[in-house]
Amino acid sequence: MIPPSVFIFDDRIEVVSYGDIPYNLSKEDFYNGSSVPINKTLKDIFVSLGLAEQSGHGVPVIVSNYGKGAFSFESCTIKVTIPFAFEPGFVIGRKAKENILQRLTDNQISVLKFLRDNPTSTQIEIAEKLNISVPGVKKIVLRLQELELLSREGSKKAGYWIVKVYCDSRL
Repeated sequence: MIPPSVFIFDDRIEVVSYGDIPYNLSKEDFYNGSSVPINKTLKDIFVSLGLAEQSGHGVPVIVSNYGKGAFSFESCTIKVTIPFAFEPGFVIGRKAKENILQRLTDNQISVLKFLRDNPTSTQIEIAEKLNISVPGVKKIVLRLQELELLSREGSKKAGYWIVKVYCDSRL
């Protein structure tokens, strides 16, 4: 009764159930729904996704919607792969942020790197350390805040900067 593992990718969801087809069933029997649900947690996941009826015999539903190729049988595991019919919001958001990051200037990247490592710095300190004018730093900081890559927490004197992006290789 090991619970299944659920993995969410950009384009699909994968559910790995630990165990195998019962020894007395062929794969065709399995695909036809002859199996009795052994893993209650897995059955509950498929019922909540609308991919199985309450009895837990969702295999034929999955086969009819995604084909037998949705299932893979490996050493003591059955994996179900269900492709998304849409691009999830988290993928759209990440791609948009990656697009923004690709268009940042070298100075904007320098400011983000500096503030990531020195979050309590003032704009004057940033200007001095990076050899950028104070008005230039103010403009860069404002733009990074507009892009939601940078925010300020607390007051000007006692606050700190929060860099909201870490995944870009340039940072």
